Amino acid sequence: MRTRRNGALLAGLVGVLAVGGLLVPQPQAQAHGGMTFPATRTYACYVDGRAGGGGET
Repeated sequence: MRTRRNGALLAGLVGVLAVGGLLVPQPQAQAHGGMTFPATRTYACYVDGRAGGGGET
């Protein structure tokens, strides 16, 4: 019976900690660039291809 009670207490503690972790405000993610500014290689090649840019020999 004691093991069952300990298991229930542990499960309750884990649940409280999980909910508490969700309620704590998280810092906003900061990125260093995006798809269009500054242009990634993929986006720059896409724009160049749409404009009929060279590259084909």
